[in-house]
Amino acid sequence: MEKMHPRHYVIVVHGIGEQKENETATEVVHRFAEARHPKEGIQYENLLPSYLSAQSIRRGGMGHGWSEFNGIPVDPNTDTGKFDGSPATETSGRNFRFVDLHWARILQRHQKYYASPVERWAPALLDRFKEEKNIAPKNWLPPWAEPLLESIVGTLLPIKRLLALWKPKLAKRIFDDFLGDVHLYGDYARTRGRAVRHFHVILDEIFLRDFIDWCHRDEKQQNPYQPPVFTIIAHSLGTVLSFDALVYAHAKREVREMYASSQHSCPSLPFVGYTFDRKAERETWDYLVEHSHDTGRLEQFKKKFPEFTDAFPQTPLLLWRNHVKHFISLGSPIDKYHVLWFQNYLHMGLNTKDGKPPANASDFTWWKKNKGTPDSWLEPATPRIVHYNLCDEQDPVGHHLDLAQASENYKKVFDTTSTCVAHRDVVFRRYAVPGVAHVKYWEDRELFQGILSEIIDKKTPPGWFSREDFRLGDGSTYSKALVWAYFRIPFAAAMFTGLLLTYGVLGWAHGGFGIAYLAAILGAVLLWTAPRPIEAYETEARPGQAKKPRRWKFKRSILAHLVAGAVRWRRILIQLNEQDKSAQDENCPAGATRLELKVRGGFRKRVWRRYLVGLAVFTGSAYAAAAIGAAGHPFQLERILSSLAVYFEMIRAGGTTLLQRLPATGLILSSCYLATMLYTLLQYFKAKKEGASGK
Repeated sequence: MEKMHPRHYVIVVHGIGEQKENETATEVVHRFAEARHPKEGIQYENLLPSYLSAQSIRRGGMGHGWSEFNGIPVDPNTDTGKFDGSPATETSGRNFRFVDLHWARILQRHQKYYASPVERWAPALLDRFKEEKNIAPKNWLPPWAEPLLESIVGTLLPIKRLLALWKPKLAKRIFDDFLGDVHLYGDYARTRGRAVRHFHVILDEIFLRDFIDWCHRDEKQQNPYQPPVFTIIAHSLGTVLSFDALVYAHAKREVREMYASSQHSCPSLPFVGYTFDRKAERETWDYLVEHSHDTGRLEQFKKKFPEFTDAFPQTPLLLWRNHVKHFISLGSPIDKYHVLWFQNYLHMGLNTKDGKPPANASDFTWWKKNKGTPDSWLEPATPRIVHYNLCDEQDPVGHHLDLAQASENYKKVFDTTSTCVAHRDVVFRRYAVPGVAHVKYWEDRELFQGILSEIIDKKTPPGWFSREDFRLGDGSTYSKALVWAYFRIPFAAAMFTGLLLTYGVLGWAHGGFGIAYLAAILGAVLLWTAPRPIEAYETEARPGQAKKPRRWKFKRSILAHLVAGAVRWRRILIQLNEQDKSAQDENCPAGATRLELKVRGGFRKRVWRRYLVGLAVFTGSAYAAAAIGAAGHPFQLERILSSLAVYFEMIRAGGTTLLQRLPATGLILSSCYLATMLYTLLQYFKAKKEGASGK
């Protein structure tokens, strides 16, 4: 008798954007294949989303299936052939089965009708945490929250306005359709409820399809049915959906059947929109039930899962609920959602790091004291799910999950005993470019090797992701990150400003007044500082405005916010790293800490070289310009100002060639660079002082 093993499904959940079906899962298939065939230099790129979709899309696109390929065995000691993209036939069920849980359609549909533009929701979110408004608990915001929101308001909004003048459709697509998903999931309760239901329905569907597939492969009925197991790998906003879906799967049925928030004492329960079913769900369920009857073994299935019903269940049955083994979150903003949209997570029993409620405890606990215990809505998971949170330091979206893990109900769903927090909640330093790090996880071969080796196969002891050689990459990432934050971003801002000024100033001086030259000069200035007269008039027009606003008070503009934000964010990361060194729990071996990344010797050690280069270019350009202005006379140091004056008069009179105007370009560019570096230096000391004072 051929022994049949439980199938292992890898559920891939994408983040924001307009991903196509199986677009995200394709990269996961490649990384799993490389981990099962660890040959030096071998990297697979042979599959496309359409290739996976040929297997996984069922019933005209309405149903979900899986993709399974030869050469990616569940058991690392089993040979299922080479991986060449061939669908598994003879080895069906012995390889990992990949499911792309595609939920972008929900975001796209709700974005069209319910979302607010970023210029509305970002300031509104920032306004909620102003102390005088008394909406959020006092001292609730962690160090990263205010800079993150200020960056959106101060940097992204002006960029959107400029881009909208040139490409309005592109501006809307980037800032409203993509970035708007972040706000939509947090602010529109039905988006979360519908997305969580979609997650539950799809896994129920996969579970039932697995039973049908099992029966077809075990035609002689020689094996008792063994339920499959699931590993959830989610990215970005998809991690928040997965977290919510896994937690809500353990809500009591009567809670999940409620349709309005007024029906439960906790303001964040139930998930509004969860009870809404689609016609496609009913059709798919009827189709699967019909084929389940054809197997002749449905009664055995019902005995194992008595909650199963032939009739379409209004509330998902959650057949899969106790068969999720692993949840892996990559670049996760779960904690950020717990902080910024804390009203959505009251049911988690929010606590601070030390286990004490926030200052305004009544905001979090009134319903616990008056309406029930914190877990009165919850059926603890059996067995609990092993959760690994992995993130790169340069990813502004993710970080550690301190608040989520400290909440009272986290440990009732997720396993916190088998693995030390230092090993399962890891921030590493492998990708140097800020922001771009957020999408680099799918390309990291070593990361997925660890996912398979430690989490799934359990071949290596806990600690793969906390190894120093893994966390630090090639060892140069930290230096590159400092260069990006302190020098490359300021350099790009300086050069862009300098080029605008060069075009405007030299063009005006050489060719006379021109609208384009004036616009370039004004643009260079307004990119750094600008008045806000409209804001002042709007403030003045508000009823009860006592203080007269200053209409022409200049504020930081796009480039000033960008440079200051890069420096401040780098300092926040350093501050977080220093705090994280002591993060530990009772399961950690002696001496094990969650983060041991070097954070010293960065800015001051490198800054002087950049200033010397800038001074050298400035001095050389000034010397060359003065030499040209000396008009053949021996150049003397005491005549430098008069020689420079003669040089610029030559430019104004049109008496210079293009080559002779190069020193003027060098002077302008180097001046912009030195001024930007001075601004960077001031922002560095300001951010360092704020960190030291706890602001």
